[in-house]
Amino acid sequence: RSFCGQICPLGALQGLFGALGRGHFGRQRPRLPRVLAGPSRQIKYIVLAFFALWSWQAAGLVMRPYDPWAAWAHLTSDHLLTSFGVGFAILVVSLAGSFVFERFFCKYLCPMGAFLALFSKLSVLAVRRDPFTCTSCGACDRACFMGIGVSRLETVTSSECVACNECVNACPVKGTLVVTT
Repeated sequence: RSFCGQICPLGALQGLFGALGRGHFGRQRPRLPRVLAGPSRQIKYIVLAFFALWSWQAAGLVMRPYDPWAAWAHLTSDHLLTSFGVGFAILVVSLAGSFVFERFFCKYLCPMGAFLALFSKLSVLAVRRDPFTCTSCGACDRACFMGIGVSRLETVTSSECVACNECVNACPVKGTLVVTT
């Protein structure tokens, strides 16, 4: 999943809108109620299954008109609204959602993230926390835009982790959070 946290251009764009949202909302940023947060994260797996089955049945890539990144790439094109109208609408909703909720598309809609999450448990790299040097300040939890409670884990094994390493960078105690094999 390090693609999601370090390379994905749509993730970077959402990060920009998330920063604008943090500037607007401050610490009182809205959160989905717990009863909705977990089930909502399953939507991306349904989206993945839907497009995988449709692509298999159609024997071609059918997602392109619905892809928000393809719409972004065609912002100045004459085909934006005719060929990428739905993708553009998803892009607008995703960026507006990222203004309110960090990485909205990544958390709730991204089929690529869902696909990579299926294999993330096989990763040789993981963030590990030393419980003896941890001061329980919560800086890592606040830095994690995917909402993982890093301060309560010894090893981050969540398939939601996008390996952005923001938790490691936010930790004030050197060596408490590290990326290891």
